[in-house]
Amino acid sequence: MAAFCGVVRMDDEPADADEAASMAGAFAAAPGGRPTLRRDRAGAFAAVSLPLTPEDRFDRQPWTGRDGRITLLFDGRLDDRAGLIDRLGLDGKRAEGMADGALVAAAYERWGTAILAGLAGFWVLAVWDAAARRLVLARDPMGGRSLFYHRQGPVITFAASTLALLRLPRVERVLDETVLGDLLMLTMGERDRTFYRDISRVPSAHLVVCTPEGTVIDPFWHPPVGGELRLPRDEDYVEAARELLERAVRANLRSLRPVAVLGSGGLDSAGVAATAARLLAPRPLPLYCRVPPTDWSGPELSTSYPDERPKLAALAALHPNLRVMSVEQAGPHRFDEDQTCLFQRYGLAARAADNIGWLLGAVDQARAAGHRVLLTGDYGNTTLSAPGRGAPMALLRQGRLMALARELAGWRRQRGWSWPKVARETLLYRIPGLSPLRSLGRNPGSWRSWTLTRPEAVRALGLEARARAAGAPGFPMPTTTPAASRALILERYGRLRGDLAAQTTAVDGFELRSPLAYLPLVEFTLRVPSPQFCRDGRLRWLARRTLADRLPPEILMEDRLGAQHPEWFDTLSSLRESYQADLPRLAKSPLVATLLDLERAGHLLDSWPDIARDAAPRHHDHALALVRGLHVARFVRWNEGGND
Repeated sequence: MAAFCGVVRMDDEPADADEAASMAGAFAAAPGGRPTLRRDRAGAFAAVSLPLTPEDRFDRQPWTGRDGRITLLFDGRLDDRAGLIDRLGLDGKRAEGMADGALVAAAYERWGTAILAGLAGFWVLAVWDAAARRLVLARDPMGGRSLFYHRQGPVITFAASTLALLRLPRVERVLDETVLGDLLMLTMGERDRTFYRDISRVPSAHLVVCTPEGTVIDPFWHPPVGGELRLPRDEDYVEAARELLERAVRANLRSLRPVAVLGSGGLDSAGVAATAARLLAPRPLPLYCRVPPTDWSGPELSTSYPDERPKLAALAALHPNLRVMSVEQAGPHRFDEDQTCLFQRYGLAARAADNIGWLLGAVDQARAAGHRVLLTGDYGNTTLSAPGRGAPMALLRQGRLMALARELAGWRRQRGWSWPKVARETLLYRIPGLSPLRSLGRNPGSWRSWTLTRPEAVRALGLEARARAAGAPGFPMPTTTPAASRALILERYGRLRGDLAAQTTAVDGFELRSPLAYLPLVEFTLRVPSPQFCRDGRLRWLARRTLADRLPPEILMEDRLGAQHPEWFDTLSSLRESYQADLPRLAKSPLVATLLDLERAGHLLDSWPDIARDAAPRHHDHALALVRGLHVARFVRWNEGGND
């Protein structure tokens, strides 16, 4: 694979090759690696080799086709190489020496953009047809790779990272206050807008087609939510899920170096780790997991558990080749202490500002051990381990009243709820238009408790309406079925994932792989009926049954969630003085003063709780509103050049 960038012109002027070379300097490279440059009169392109799979050793980008008429750049990994090789009718021996990009180039030359919907894996591509003056940019359905572009009249510039584009003086750094406001509200509704007004994102599952006449953005893949998959037996869904999971993990194990897992004791990453351990046995598989310090004694909540060690010990007992690396970190991460380092590396603010440093501690240790490919459990909550809370309503709509009665009884038995509460939570609140009733009289559900955004800015920018339309936290999903809700979350997560996490390959030279985003598995789970995900009130029933042959009871039977950054209060307490000292500098920015309630930030810092137990009920105020708000403020000041 290769991080790439390029400049094309839709007029008769030559493209600037120096700009392509300058942008390529923002990418990571193999030791001794240098950008590969190619140009024609109207286009200039650069690619930096990032060999992560055995076939990447044969990467020779940019690729050309149709007698030199088209130039194709490809960054990514195909999860169904064999299937594409069969479709192309290639000899197996010949295909062994072809990089994934070469296969895609051959397929594109034969079928054009029609091939894209079936390409499983994380990837982005750019295709320049010089004779037709047509540029096509595309990104995989799950958004596993990043691609951004800037159009200024007849000149289109594209790159795998925002900072690559910002290396060019003609790409202005003016921020989009509405998109910043969306981040503060945790809204993920934007398709192609980014933090920068001059930079657009290539959305997941979409084509961006640029011609002299303009730019058109169209989807090439649609989630299959129209018809349910009906199988004869419950066990048939489990067998199909297991087969797809093993295919997914096997495809993600393709690597030049030994892979590792970035995991926890939850169903998703533990299921990936267990499957990978079985496929690799007896070869060792390291699993890196963040845990609180052994002497930490913070509060434990009824809905979450703070320490993954006991569950991972049980998992390792089942899989002797699994090597659990518990990563402790005393004090804040370097990205927490100096967030400028994060901005300078990615040119972006982070959505999970409260725990990104905590998570990166495990990534740092894995990379220090030489790992460049890390498997994760990302996307699990919307695919294999979807909770299935919509199962009772699905049964009601299907008229399966006896099954509904059994299901409601299971919900009551599992949770100890009264019958009226069971009816409200499973049926009444899931009727379109009535779900807002859930929040009546509950102040913690208000957006004001988890964002530092000024109410005046919320009104002026229409942020509450945008959050409501997008189904942001605290607002009902704008969908009518569980499958449609999960598809919408996948779509929006995929769009925004490339704004930071998917840039790690291009910027840092390592890859976060998500087997649970394997396209055939995604399409299968979106068609699985809701009652397969929840039975007798037991959420995640499909995942529990699928993984029952490889996970211990300590993980399978757990209903609580693993707490991310359970020692957040200790970390933030150590940063409190730096936050207080920074407020006057942040207030100098007109944009910060317009967007953020710094007076409230000062009050939160001045009235800091003495102990973690007292802080727990105010987690939204401190770990979400305060930390995310000041993180965005620091990003704005960095972008304005106000870090002195």
